[in-house]
Amino acid sequence: MTFRKYSSLVSTIAYLLVLALVFLIFIVSLQKQRWDSDIFWALRSGQWILENLKVPDADIFSYTFEGSPWVDFTWGFQVISYWFFKRLNQWQGLFILQMLLTLGTFLALFLNLRLTAPKRPGLHVALLFLVFASSHQRFFIRPHLFEYFFLSAYFLFLNLHERRQKGIYLYLLIPMQAIWMNIHSSAVLGVFITGAYALGALTDNLRVHGAGIKKMFSPHAIRIALCSAALAGASLLNPYGIRLLLFPFKHQYADRDALRHIGEWIAPRLSELFFSFYPFPIDRFAFFAVFSLVVISIMINLREVKSRDILILAAAFYMSMSHVRWVALFAYFAAPIIAGNIAVRPFSEESRIDAAISFALSAFIATVMLVAYLGPAARDNLGLGLGKAVYPEGVVSFLKKEAITGNIYNDYVFGGYLIYSRPDQRVFIDGRTPTVYSPHFFWKTRVAEAGGEPWGRLVEEYKIDAALVSFKGALCDRLFQDKSWSAVSMDDTAVLFVRDSEGFKGLIKRYGIKELDPCAVENDFTKKTPEALLRMRAELKNVIGSYDQGLSSRPHQLLGSVDLELGGDYAGQAEDEFKKAAAIDATPENLYELGRFYARNREYEKAVNAFKSAIAKNKNLKEAHLAAGLTYFDSKDYKNSISYLKKYLSLAGDSAAAEAYKAIGKSYFQVSKYDKAVMQLKKAEFLFKEHKELASIYYFMGSAYLELNDLKQGRAYFEKAVVVEPEYKDVLENLGKRLKDLGRSDASGIIDGLLEKRVNERQ
Repeated sequence: MTFRKYSSLVSTIAYLLVLALVFLIFIVSLQKQRWDSDIFWALRSGQWILENLKVPDADIFSYTFEGSPWVDFTWGFQVISYWFFKRLNQWQGLFILQMLLTLGTFLALFLNLRLTAPKRPGLHVALLFLVFASSHQRFFIRPHLFEYFFLSAYFLFLNLHERRQKGIYLYLLIPMQAIWMNIHSSAVLGVFITGAYALGALTDNLRVHGAGIKKMFSPHAIRIALCSAALAGASLLNPYGIRLLLFPFKHQYADRDALRHIGEWIAPRLSELFFSFYPFPIDRFAFFAVFSLVVISIMINLREVKSRDILILAAAFYMSMSHVRWVALFAYFAAPIIAGNIAVRPFSEESRIDAAISFALSAFIATVMLVAYLGPAARDNLGLGLGKAVYPEGVVSFLKKEAITGNIYNDYVFGGYLIYSRPDQRVFIDGRTPTVYSPHFFWKTRVAEAGGEPWGRLVEEYKIDAALVSFKGALCDRLFQDKSWSAVSMDDTAVLFVRDSEGFKGLIKRYGIKELDPCAVENDFTKKTPEALLRMRAELKNVIGSYDQGLSSRPHQLLGSVDLELGGDYAGQAEDEFKKAAAIDATPENLYELGRFYARNREYEKAVNAFKSAIAKNKNLKEAHLAAGLTYFDSKDYKNSISYLKKYLSLAGDSAAAEAYKAIGKSYFQVSKYDKAVMQLKKAEFLFKEHKELASIYYFMGSAYLELNDLKQGRAYFEKAVVVEPEYKDVLENLGKRLKDLGRSDASGIIDGLLEKRVNERQ
């Protein structure tokens, strides 16, 4: 291949892979809001700032800390987000904002890579994909998107200044620093990066030229040092002054007790970062790959490596080891450093092998990411607006409809959504912890969530009238058992309780949930009396009619299960409820329940399709694998039955249901795999207690042993079958006749002997 053709091929592949990356950025930006609730209070804060034309310096959203000092360190982000939200069709506007920021980040990164390693296009693409893969889970609309953008832009401008020696690139950083500081306090990183470049230049001058003021303080080093000082000064151009500049340090070290209980602020496990089962999960693999490339690049250029690279990498690594949220940052620091240290002689030009490896790695990451974001499990998340079953939409709709006011306790994760959806309602706590709420207050709420005396003290201290809690939390169970509280609403996420006081008497009478346990993750209706089921049915009907339709699938799913258990005319209505639940939120669990309904009605094809849809969304939903296997068994499709039951047994392990062993054993028998049939049926024999089921198992085991020519064992199990269920005598007589017709006189003889023995024993 000529050089021109090779160069054209490399350019084409690189172009196609970059297009794939742009498409991935589009797909990741087009995700329903489901990651966290901070964007909600941020939108309300942005609205408040624009309406009042000032930045809040005290809490404006809670009744617990109203008026307390608040350094709103992301106020600029809030204003920008609200402007896009208001002007560009709400969630569509936030999608556009995220797209622009992410594209801008990777454009700046690409330009920097091309600047530092101009003759290595494969490396450019590979590093872009590694950075994307390492941080893709952090791509949701929050201030750190600006952090990624500004970091990439700063490295680009500093490297442009270094290569072209034009002051304009440093001057541009000064207004950028003021903007960044007013968007997010991570702007202190801008001061650090320029400071690292300045200190690195001084150190390198000392290392290369030796001691001497003039040699050490070169014009280049002085310019960057002055720029770093100017950036520190520009950081003070904010409504809070020095407080905002110092805020990140105070936040990190003064509030550790609170931070260690917030998921994104905990320290990552080294085993997850360095010893995962690579190449999955892909983000951990990308981090490990970037870290490895950093080590390799430094070793390649060990004699000429710049001091600033070591300073920046050390800080980036320290940050990534400190908090989960900073792991993704490492790649943004490292990528330009990797490119600059690899692209040195004799490695400045990319070999064909290097290009092939880089493109193969990029294509692999692109494929994995596309499958992850376009596969059945993730497809429902594509789009604009709120993700289903994440926020208490139904309960909040109920709060609005019934105009419930007063002091409402809310779970930590629900606070932001309450601020957004009910701006007139003050919250108990939200995601601004610990910037507003003290660590001691945060500790009290965690302790009180367990219920008991601390909960009572919290109620009295803050005069709590109602409680909005996760239905999966311990506090939900405690409140449901407490007669002084009554559940009045529920949805896919939360349950609303009100105090059994005079002000709520009418509400409790109309909507009180007493019979149904709204806090149960799994409700067992089989042990309920018809009267109790009818009361549950009435309560669920009340819930469904109490707020806007289509906001919650859980009441429909529970109502379908109740109707199915009631049977008769009610059973006919169950299908509609299961369908409504799946239509509102096609979760694996809702699809599984719909499939169970069809299986119970012997609509096998519909049942299997529902189970398959559930499995496509959650490959580890063992109940769906079991149900699909049993449905295939009932429809006499034994090969598919074996396939799904094998997967179920693998997922369930030693906790597998006896029914699965029985069905897979019989399926193996039907496809003439008699040794496997015996092995599985023995497990079923050990687990089953019902005599009638044991008779069936014994009969099939006896038949399998006959096929294996073990007549002694066959006779023994046939005898067990007849002992357990005497009616199997007729079944054995028919089997004996068939065996005689097939010329199996040896086998038919043992059956005749067994039956004759049973007759003699009775006489």
